[in-house]
Amino acid sequence: MSQNFPNPFNPQTSIMISMEEDAQLDLTIFNLLGEEVTRLAINEHRPAGYYTFIWNGTNTMGSKVSTGVYFYHAMIRNTQGKVVLNKTRKMIFLK
Repeated sequence: MSQNFPNPFNPQTSIMISMEEDAQLDLTIFNLLGEEVTRLAINEHRPAGYYTFIWNGTNTMGSKVSTGVYFYHAMIRNTQGKVVLNKTRKMIFLK
Protein backbone atom coordinates (compact mmCIF):
# COMPACT_ATOMS: atom_id res chain seq x y z
CA MET A 1 0.00 0.00 0.00
CA SER A 2 1.50 3.29 -1.06
CA GLN A 3 1.04 6.73 0.47
CA ASN A 4 -2.06 8.46 -0.87
CA PHE A 5 -1.54 11.11 -3.53
CA PRO A 6 -1.91 14.01 -3.42
CA ASN A 7 -1.38 14.58 0.28
CA PRO A 8 -2.57 17.05 1.55
CA PHE A 9 -5.58 16.88 -0.75
CA ASN A 10 -8.76 18.60 -1.88
CA PRO A 11 -11.12 17.59 -3.41
CA GLN A 12 -9.95 13.96 -3.69
CA THR A 13 -7.02 11.63 -3.19
CA SER A 14 -5.92 8.25 -4.57
CA ILE A 15 -4.88 5.23 -2.51
CA MET A 16 -3.02 2.52 -4.41
CA ILE A 17 -2.85 -1.06 -3.22
CA SER A 18 -1.05 -3.98 -4.84
CA MET A 19 -2.09 -7.56 -4.13
CA GLU A 20 0.28 -10.38 -5.01
CA GLU A 21 -2.44 -13.02 -4.80
CA ASP A 22 -6.23 -13.32 -4.78
CA ALA A 23 -7.45 -11.95 -1.45
CA GLN A 24 -10.17 -10.27 0.62
CA LEU A 25 -9.68 -6.51 1.03
CA ASP A 26 -10.99 -4.01 3.57
CA LEU A 27 -10.12 -0.31 3.19
CA THR A 28 -11.48 2.05 5.83
CA ILE A 29 -11.07 5.78 6.55
CA PHE A 30 -10.93 6.96 10.19
CA ASN A 31 -10.75 10.38 11.85
CA LEU A 32 -8.32 11.40 14.61
CA LEU A 33 -10.71 10.06 17.25
CA GLY A 34 -10.60 6.62 15.66
CA GLU A 35 -14.19 6.91 14.44
CA GLU A 36 -14.99 5.29 11.12
CA VAL A 37 -15.68 7.92 8.45
CA THR A 38 -16.30 5.66 5.45
CA ARG A 39 -15.32 2.38 3.84
CA LEU A 40 -13.87 2.21 0.36
CA ALA A 41 -13.81 -1.61 0.30
CA ILE A 42 -15.73 -4.04 2.51
CA ASN A 43 -14.58 -7.68 2.42
CA GLU A 44 -14.11 -7.43 -1.33
CA HIS A 45 -12.67 -10.48 -3.04
CA ARG A 46 -10.19 -9.28 -5.63
CA PRO A 47 -7.77 -11.09 -7.91
CA ALA A 48 -4.06 -10.32 -7.72
CA GLY A 49 -3.25 -6.93 -9.22
CA TYR A 50 -2.93 -3.21 -8.66
CA TYR A 51 -5.91 -1.19 -7.47
CA THR A 52 -6.55 2.52 -7.06
CA PHE A 53 -9.22 3.75 -4.67
CA ILE A 54 -10.44 7.34 -4.78
CA TRP A 55 -11.64 9.12 -1.65
CA ASN A 56 -13.49 12.35 -2.27
CA GLY A 57 -13.45 13.62 1.33
CA THR A 58 -17.00 12.54 2.17
CA ASN A 59 -18.38 10.35 4.93
CA THR A 60 -20.77 7.42 4.55
CA MET A 61 -23.71 9.87 4.42
CA GLY A 62 -22.14 11.75 1.49
CA SER A 63 -21.33 14.89 3.51
CA LYS A 64 -17.94 16.60 3.18
CA VAL A 65 -15.68 15.98 6.17
CA SER A 66 -13.93 18.74 8.10
CA THR A 67 -10.40 19.88 7.35
CA GLY A 68 -7.97 17.74 9.30
CA VAL A 69 -5.93 14.57 9.65
CA TYR A 70 -7.45 11.25 8.63
CA PHE A 71 -6.14 7.70 8.54
CA TYR A 72 -6.73 4.96 6.02
CA HIS A 73 -6.40 1.36 7.09
CA ALA A 74 -6.07 -1.60 4.75
CA MET A 75 -6.39 -5.22 5.77
CA ILE A 76 -5.81 -7.94 3.22
CA ARG A 77 -6.45 -11.64 3.93
CA ASN A 78 -5.40 -14.38 1.54
CA THR A 79 -7.79 -17.14 0.48
CA GLN A 80 -6.80 -19.17 3.57
CA GLY A 81 -7.79 -16.25 5.84
CA LYS A 82 -4.23 -15.31 6.82
CA VAL A 83 -3.62 -11.56 7.18
CA VAL A 84 -0.99 -10.58 4.60
CA LEU A 85 -1.30 -6.81 5.04
CA ASN A 86 -2.48 -4.80 8.04
CA LYS A 87 -1.35 -1.22 7.57
CA THR A 88 -2.49 2.30 8.47
CA ARG A 89 -1.31 5.57 6.94
CA LYS A 90 -2.03 9.24 7.58
CA MET A 91 -3.47 11.81 5.17
CA ILE A 92 -4.57 15.44 5.42
CA PHE A 93 -7.77 16.91 3.99
CA LEU A 94 -7.70 20.69 3.39
CA LYS A 95 -10.63 22.90 2.45
